[in-house]
Amino acid sequence: MKQYVYLICILFILPLPGLFGQGLPSLGVGGGFQFPAKKEHLSNAYGTQLNFYYPFFKKGNFSLGPAIGGDYAFAHDGSTSSIAKTGFALHPEFSSTLFERSNGSSGQRNYGWRVGPQVDILAGRFLFSGILQAGQSYWSQADYSLEQEIARGAGEPVRKMIYAREEVKSSSWMVSPRLRIAYPLSNRIHLWTEGSLMTSNMQVKELAINFPDGTVIDGETIGTFIEAKSVEREAKENWNTSAVQLGLSFQLGKAKRSKPTKGVSPMYTGSAKTGDNPLFGKKSLSDKKPDEQRFIKPILPKNNTRFSQEKPAKELRWQLLGSKIPTPKYVVELQRVDAKGRPQQSYHATSETLSIPIEQMTKGTLPDGTYRWQVKEVGTGLVSTPQFFSVGSCQIQFEIKNDTITCLGYEGENRKYRICFDSEYQSSSGDLTYTQPGSGLNLFDQNYNPLSYTLVAPNTTLQTQVGSTLSSVQYCVEVLVPPSVTSIGLGLQGDDLDPSPILCQPGVALALDSLPECICKECDELTMDMQNMQISPYNGQGNQFQFAGDLVANQPLYAVEVQVLSFDYTAQPTPCSPGVSVLEESGMILRPGTTINSSSALQFMNSTANPNANGNAAKVVKYQGNGAMTGNIPLNIVVGLPGPLAGFDASCCRLNYEVCFRVVVYYDENSCKSCVFTKCFQFDNQ
Repeated sequence: MKQYVYLICILFILPLPGLFGQGLPSLGVGGGFQFPAKKEHLSNAYGTQLNFYYPFFKKGNFSLGPAIGGDYAFAHDGSTSSIAKTGFALHPEFSSTLFERSNGSSGQRNYGWRVGPQVDILAGRFLFSGILQAGQSYWSQADYSLEQEIARGAGEPVRKMIYAREEVKSSSWMVSPRLRIAYPLSNRIHLWTEGSLMTSNMQVKELAINFPDGTVIDGETIGTFIEAKSVEREAKENWNTSAVQLGLSFQLGKAKRSKPTKGVSPMYTGSAKTGDNPLFGKKSLSDKKPDEQRFIKPILPKNNTRFSQEKPAKELRWQLLGSKIPTPKYVVELQRVDAKGRPQQSYHATSETLSIPIEQMTKGTLPDGTYRWQVKEVGTGLVSTPQFFSVGSCQIQFEIKNDTITCLGYEGENRKYRICFDSEYQSSSGDLTYTQPGSGLNLFDQNYNPLSYTLVAPNTTLQTQVGSTLSSVQYCVEVLVPPSVTSIGLGLQGDDLDPSPILCQPGVALALDSLPECICKECDELTMDMQNMQISPYNGQGNQFQFAGDLVANQPLYAVEVQVLSFDYTAQPTPCSPGVSVLEESGMILRPGTTINSSSALQFMNSTANPNANGNAAKVVKYQGNGAMTGNIPLNIVVGLPGPLAGFDASCCRLNYEVCFRVVVYYDENSCKSCVFTKCFQFDNQ
């Protein structure tokens, strides 16, 4: 970079009588390649630029003026990451596999603006330009993580995350020296090539394993590697790039010549005013890329992984994909479950990071059995898919693979699903059989209530699987579930393989928490809308809102069911709301105040078996009409949502909400046929 600065300074002070400067403004456009100085941070990218130069001063051998420009570059690495990281070296008796993960769809992008002086010098037919500019650059780069799995002989492999980096979205002041050579294609058009450098500083957040670099993993250090914790750190990195581009420039305006004077070079006499040139206008930001969908992705242990007391599970780890909230906090639940998915023992903990040691939760070792774990984000209600793992003393490889779920339609108000999956099994301890009490296939809902099912072709009974070789058996079940079921759990429990008191029982489980919608042909013709919806605080309370409007359908209806499907909110300022402090603020439909068709005789679907349940709060309410309902059906739905802290009101705590309803309308009085619609509303507490 220093060489470029020296060159530009020389161009300002050296007299070059044989050269002639450029005298007209020019507009240039070009494209080429961008190369990072350090490839462990950035990728090669494709770049474009738009530039404008206005020569306000010209004196025989050169012209000088301000130049402004804008740049955009992008890189899509596909399966390869722009961050070059390697695992730790190993002793020959160990083997290693690296697992990289990066959101390749978002790739790497940067754009920016720059302004600074430009010097143009004409030598023969070639025009040389020296440019030194400063401005701002804006960078975005996908998140990245690297895991290393280490195995020793036939032993159980150990897999740890050794490095992770959050998604980068940052801006920085930058400096960019440039050198350009142009050749005229006509009086107005020049073909140019340009070399440039750009330097900027970016803020990054990393997570790295606390294990010394350069350490060789062998029999002595493997224990330290397994026990090593991850350390979070923030750092500033110099993101320096060089670029080579090719483009065209177009000279603008007309040159006005003054009368030559003896011994004096003609001066450029054009106007120095830019006027209302649209090139100086602000760029619209209306086309911002929408935020990614937010969800919690479980990472470790992998679903249905088996551990032993000698090689126990060390930690629960997850990942938040999508936009981040300030100071996130998570509630982690770990349960030992029986063959039917019912909790036998529970552990709970909170974490402000994306992992938690199991020993910290349990205050000791886990007894043999099957475990289910799940993570919930505090304040937003975001919940991960349940995951399972088991602890036992024998070697068992047992997995559920290739699972699919299909809706077969309605039977009355109930939905019928077909679930198919492959049971894959291998064990040196014995064959997989289902003869003992408690063994077999179990289906259960989100509250662990058992579901009746029927095994259908290709296998209508559970099959024995020989343990000496890896085998796979396909099963399909059909299950009928009521409207209250939102997820289906599935568990396979085999017989105990060890007659001694030591438990050696193969078991796997799967949670299907995203059930497909069941849409019949009649619903293609039925339309429903929620019109004239007015949303206001209910009885002046800051944490209850009334949705008052009309439900309108193009066919007579006999019953209406309303469910709060989801809700989201943001607070300004963030600390002015405590979030969900009581159950009734978690998107619950409340009474009194809730009516459908001007009737308060509603069925509130809640947990009546729970003595702590509030009978006046439910996620789902249903109204059964006395006959056909036509025209506008009045709705008054009172929903409890997070409100301001005590002592705050709407004037000093602005809350923005989005509430989505799932509306089921029943259009057949005899067979209870129904159609499902989703409506979302955005509003605030002002």
